[in-house]
Amino acid sequence: MKFVDLYDLFVFDLDGTLARTREDLAESVNHALEHLGQPRRALAEVTRFIGNGARLLLERALGPKASEPLLAEGLRIFLEHYEEHCLDRTKLYPGVLEVTAALAGAGKTLTVLTNKPTSMSLKILRGLGVADRFVRIDGGDSYTRKKPDPMGLQEHMAACAIPPGRTLMIG
Repeated sequence: MKFVDLYDLFVFDLDGTLARTREDLAESVNHALEHLGQPRRALAEVTRFIGNGARLLLERALGPKASEPLLAEGLRIFLEHYEEHCLDRTKLYPGVLEVTAALAGAGKTLTVLTNKPTSMSLKILRGLGVADRFVRIDGGDSYTRKKPDPMGLQEHMAACAIPPGRTLMIG
């Protein structure tokens, strides 16, 4: 039995799994920081901040002493910039086209579950030409709780009628 035969549902994360998005994320973080009169952050530093959604990304970039109004303004600026520039440097990782095609060709169900807002996730996946490979694409605004909370994953399994033992989360 092949490894792939063990699963029917493959749930992918987006950032750092399907696509290299860190440069565009970092540029949008730095755009927001500059707009707020804060120092820029290095790519490696911003990369460490990625995960758990945009608000936490900005919290980490601004530091623990950032006020709520500063954070809210930074998040607004970041999201506006990222919406326009989320495909400037973002690329699929090598092998993503081949792996997703092979899985779909083998009759597997593919979905995306990310903490990135749904509209931006769709824009990125459409722009990279792979959105149609996924039967469901949900972002951090799709549920009341973000990953790593299991709510979204449980919803994907229920919607696809595939049990946990036949599901693999990738990312």
